[in-house]
Amino acid sequence: MAEHMVLRAFLLAAVSGLIVSSAAAQRAPAQRARELGIPFDGTPGPKNAITDVAGVAVGFSTLIRGSGPHAVRTGVTAILPRHRASANRPVFAGVFSLNGNGEMTGTHWIEESGFLEGPVMLTNTHSVGVVRDAVIAWRVKQGKADASGYYWSLPVVAETWDGELNDINGDKLNDVVTSLQAHVFGLAWFEQKRDASNAITFVQHMIMDDFGTKNTGGVTFSQPHGTTFADVDGDKIPDFIVGKRYWAHRDDYLDPDPYGEPVLYWYRTVRNPKAPGGAEFVPELIHNRSGAGSDLFAGDINRDGHVDIVTATRFGTFIFWGQ
Repeated sequence: MAEHMVLRAFLLAAVSGLIVSSAAAQRAPAQRARELGIPFDGTPGPKNAITDVAGVAVGFSTLIRGSGPHAVRTGVTAILPRHRASANRPVFAGVFSLNGNGEMTGTHWIEESGFLEGPVMLTNTHSVGVVRDAVIAWRVKQGKADASGYYWSLPVVAETWDGELNDINGDKLNDVVTSLQAHVFGLAWFEQKRDASNAITFVQHMIMDDFGTKNTGGVTFSQPHGTTFADVDGDKIPDFIVGKRYWAHRDDYLDPDPYGEPVLYWYRTVRNPKAPGGAEFVPELIHNRSGAGSDLFAGDINRDGHVDIVTATRFGTFIFWGQ
């Protein structure tokens, strides 16, 4: 409850003040996606940011507290399409789900009305509710009552799971492991770096690319939709779990390898000072006929001290019991 109250205070600062800390403003710019070799269509605006669109404002706040297994590393972002007038001036809007996974409040009203009324909020999975409540409070404070005299709001709050940010290579800096293109190929980890001014940048290290590259363990598969983390081998270092979502687009070849084996792997995290970035990921096959769905769960379901893995795919629902 205390953390929720703090996050609510941070949220109100983000929406109302559009804050950017002076320390952040003085830092050297971090590398952007294109600088890391991630391709995008089109030409970016002068700032290469969403605020290149006239009238759009972005506020954010980051919450960093403590260390160890109970450390807080989270935050909230507010996107206001009409700056502070967003409380009273709606914009046309639509909703599309890329992979059918995740939570976003307020979408039913967008589908019914075609309008976005207020900001779009981004926060962590377990803070969607408190952020929604805080947006309503902001709406009452900033906006006017409607023609009937009532204040009402159906806030749009989207979640992102930030519970797996972890220190892969043992340098006490949080690194990121992710799929690069969920509908094509690509797994990579991004090594966090700090310079003398404490500016944060990330260096990309490929784990798996397409069939034209030499991949770790000789493993290559497409459609790495669902991913999760767990300490599978009990060495106190989180491992990466991922698989192929089989026939996510039927056989229309939007998937570049639609008939590839529906594999499920866990990538064992090994801290190796001789490897690029000081870490490597060793693929361990779990199953080659299940694949992975839009999401994966990893946890000790039967409380025997081992990690179990659950996923649902076009072939059924699978539980892989750890031994």
